[in-house]
Amino acid sequence: MDVPYRLTRMQFLFSLLGGLPGTALCQPSSGLARELQQRFANEGLALVRIRDNWMGFFIGGGNTITRNPKGNSVAWFSANGDFVAWWILNSPVIIHSCPGSIAVAGRDGRLLWQLPGGFRGGGELIQTLGLSQDGRRVALYAENVSGQRAAHVIGPVDLSLQWVDITTMKMVQISEPSRADDVGSISWAPNGNSFVFDRAGKIFIYDLASHRTLAVADGRDPTWSPDGKQIAFRTEEGRAVAINPTTLEKKAFLGNRKILSAVQWSPDSRYVLATEPASTVDKVTHLDPSVSAITRVYKLSDMSSVTVDTINIDSLDDRGRWWFWILDYPGFLRGAGTALPLRCGP
Repeated sequence: MDVPYRLTRMQFLFSLLGGLPGTALCQPSSGLARELQQRFANEGLALVRIRDNWMGFFIGGGNTITRNPKGNSVAWFSANGDFVAWWILNSPVIIHSCPGSIAVAGRDGRLLWQLPGGFRGGGELIQTLGLSQDGRRVALYAENVSGQRAAHVIGPVDLSLQWVDITTMKMVQISEPSRADDVGSISWAPNGNSFVFDRAGKIFIYDLASHRTLAVADGRDPTWSPDGKQIAFRTEEGRAVAINPTTLEKKAFLGNRKILSAVQWSPDSRYVLATEPASTVDKVTHLDPSVSAITRVYKLSDMSSVTVDTINIDSLDDRGRWWFWILDYPGFLRGAGTALPLRCGP
């Protein structure tokens, strides 16, 4: 079975010598890398990527991978790193009693609640998902949960923007099902009363109390900072921009860099992760001309950075969007092995 991270032959040879300065293979010498490693030791702060059968994490000096204890499952995390929404899918190795379920659990692995219905039939049924900081609300761009699509049907499906909370357990559909105008990102305000999303090249904020959708900017892939002060997104030209959610004032973000992904905020809003096009210098530094993009962590106070991952042409569609920040990673890893008491059916 393929492992999702590979080194080229030249990279491997240089790794034996300690790597080239400034590369992911030699990052323990980086001040930011050491800072992130120290925060991992003190708080368990880490970046986690869970996709299919693999779980990867980054703590400042490089990637480490392990098998996903829940098998072929996908996970999205709340912005504060306290909760995780698992989309439970079957794999040849692990068979679940209720495949297609979405379960929200704490970092310790304990089930908080399970969304009504399920999403069986393939990985295309959920485009993106956002989990509120208290874990009690979920918004997702997915197949209508009340639809009657058979699990064996193959091909494009109509998706709609919808949300649900732990109290009502009723899916509220915001948009009509469609195959066009995909939603790229969904991110909740810290208070859980509204969320931001993109569609058809525009950024919207949806307010749960008023059921109103407000267009606030042109762009894609918005994410709300955990401290609530900014919403970062990328413009039509791919430039990083931030908007004040109260005044709607926009300003350049990350030095107006061109980015390819949503910005992922650390729980304290001090660091962000983003994927940007690889420069010629990047290709030379990483000894790999096939590198098309670089995923980096930036410290916002001084714009120091550390490389998390390199992306080649074949994997460019991921654009680093499966990375999330989390606290107490060791505790989360232990909890992830806990079986979730899921119910089947509506």
